[in-house]
Amino acid sequence: MPAQRPIRLFVSYSHRDEKYLEELRKYLEVDRRLDLWSDERIEAGEDWREEIRSALADADAAILLVSQDFLSSEFIRNHELPTLLESAKRKRLRLLLIPVGASTWRSAVIERFQWIHDPARPLKKLKSAAREQALVEINQQIVNLLLDKKGKGKTEPSRELAGLSISSSDLEQTLRETLPCHYELLREVTRGPHATIFEAHDTLLGRPVAIKAFHQGELSEDSTLYEWYVRSTAGLKHRSICSVYSVHLQRLPNYVVTEFVAGESLASIIAREGRLPLERALDYFSKIGDALEYAHHRGLVHNRLRPTHIIVDAEDHPVISGFHATVSAPSVDREDQMSLEDQMYMAPETRDGKPVTAASDQYLLGLLLYEMLAGKPFIAATSWGDLPMQLSKVAAPGDIDEHCGCATELGAVIQRMLARDPAARYPSVATA
Repeated sequence: MPAQRPIRLFVSYSHRDEKYLEELRKYLEVDRRLDLWSDERIEAGEDWREEIRSALADADAAILLVSQDFLSSEFIRNHELPTLLESAKRKRLRLLLIPVGASTWRSAVIERFQWIHDPARPLKKLKSAAREQALVEINQQIVNLLLDKKGKGKTEPSRELAGLSISSSDLEQTLRETLPCHYELLREVTRGPHATIFEAHDTLLGRPVAIKAFHQGELSEDSTLYEWYVRSTAGLKHRSICSVYSVHLQRLPNYVVTEFVAGESLASIIAREGRLPLERALDYFSKIGDALEYAHHRGLVHNRLRPTHIIVDAEDHPVISGFHATVSAPSVDREDQMSLEDQMYMAPETRDGKPVTAASDQYLLGLLLYEMLAGKPFIAATSWGDLPMQLSKVAAPGDIDEHCGCATELGAVIQRMLARDPAARYPSVATA
């Protein structure tokens, strides 16, 4: 049987960025399944225009090292880019963008193509260790995008994974086989209906991480939207929000790498202690609310806030996890994918299929405050048969005061946050 030819990668770059081409080459050329072509291969005396045209014609994918020098290069703008764009349109050549330096890429013709590294963190801005980590992840993304699991050929994007899943018994072993080598899987932390979370160690950067591996192959109907959302949440930097490091959607299992927060879930604390002291509950409420307001100002909502998604760390500080899971949350049209907990912690408008807004998070924060003070959920369904009656509950001031043991003024705050009509809630979390 003839040997499978390697995947041919055409690299378009500005010669002023040659240093970054060489750094990328160190990581990619180790894999013999990839053949990296750049104009360095052109010998003296050869027709360089014809050589470039020939290399482009043979390429399976093109890597664009994007910087302002790249965008302003007359040759790239007038010769390479038009050919690349035509090939992308005509023969579905995949264009992979790597940000080398800050640039005006949003106004360029390449803005609609796929970044395989966050353009807000170009390589020139990263210090040595962070740049090495970025190059490792870029290498892994390229391999995942262009090679099948055994390295025998190309694959299409993650949309091929629709409907596929990995059994829970196989998940850990499969994850060990597919994780980049610098992640050392340590233990399973928790298992839910949609995903399992593992503690791991990033040996390259010397830090603990959490790896959330999803049981379903396709996280949402639009994996591009999900990937965009994760990149957006990765920009959130707040003491009470768990940081997102990277997302991997091209192979089963899909997984997200985040900060590892050592602590105990708020759900576990409430289950053990029951009602929390008023001062402690209000402290958690204030810090979680501040984090939500921070995210809302940046156009992001959580939409899955619940006690299991709050980790209380060793300093008794609450940290919200799961911001990245918003787009992958089971749709209300896919009730077969929803757990009882999903139904219990859902704003009424979300259940009705209306848009999710900051007011939806405010409702969930109200549920959280009620549960911390009452020691039990506001919607306390113990079975699917019990759920319809529980969902019809309306927050009445007297009931809140009685169950939460709080002053009437605080009961009125919770009542307004739990209003079924989003317009009847507070204008923002900060004003609650």
